[in-house]
Amino acid sequence: MIASEGPEALDVVSIRQIGSFGGITIPERESVAVTVETIRIYLRRAMARRAAEIVLLGVASAGCGGTENSDLAEATLLAVAACTSLGLVGEFPLWLGRPPVESAVRVLTTRPDIAAKVTLMLDEAHTAAVRTITANRGAVEAIAKALRETETLDGPAVTALVQRHRSPQARRRPPGATPTAETNAAR
Repeated sequence: MIASEGPEALDVVSIRQIGSFGGITIPERESVAVTVETIRIYLRRAMARRAAEIVLLGVASAGCGGTENSDLAEATLLAVAACTSLGLVGEFPLWLGRPPVESAVRVLTTRPDIAAKVTLMLDEAHTAAVRTITANRGAVEAIAKALRETETLDGPAVTALVQRHRSPQARRRPPGATPTAETNAAR
């Protein structure tokens, strides 16, 4: 997912067991302003593993959720923060403090308006991730094959695989663009 955003976006990806994690993807360190669009990018990245499981395996596993460190938990916390402490979502920004897990759960269970916004943000991110994984399925499979052989790839190696195996449809899109973003830009 990150490699589809542009060649400079990824530092390393590994399937080597690291503590309780089955692998890791490290994006290049970015110094960008936190905006609604950067939140959307981070949410798409967080939802990409679940999207890949659905596209490639036909079903998502519990590995994408379940713990406080899961991709789904991180995406949910980020979306809650966007709605409650970053002032980035909604017509009238709201600040309820930086949400630790317990606060996020409380906000989601007591504020249906915020829960609805968070759900919409996660659904949109998941849909965009599924589209990106589907459009780049050949590249995803090539990366998975290379990782099974070497365990770790650096950013340029992943970028080369993405470029080599990218579908014609995905090649026509600029890096990082999703069908949803293109549709919105055309409006």
